[in-house]
Amino acid sequence: MKIFLTKTAQDELDEIKIEKPKDYGNIIFDIKNLQKEPFPRPPKGKKIRGKNGAFWRLRSGVYRTIYRQLNKDSLIILRVILRKYLERILKQF
Repeated sequence: MKIFLTKTAQDELDEIKIEKPKDYGNIIFDIKNLQKEPFPRPPKGKKIRGKNGAFWRLRSGVYRTIYRQLNKDSLIILRVILRKYLERILKQF
């Protein structure tokens, strides 16, 4: 499974890397695990319905990674955000 990042997601990861390196390591570990198991069971992963189709949420400590499937063998990471901003961000999708 190939994993791609949007520019926004990359910027958010870069910011986390500077501010909270330990959390950054956990997020990267979880994202790499998506290659083996793209749709983990709750509570680690959860399917979310949006206006534009289905998305998935990956739980990594206090951060949430929002992603979707591009095709049968690739995923795109859309956002990496703090949990408290999840509801606000999901309204955009």
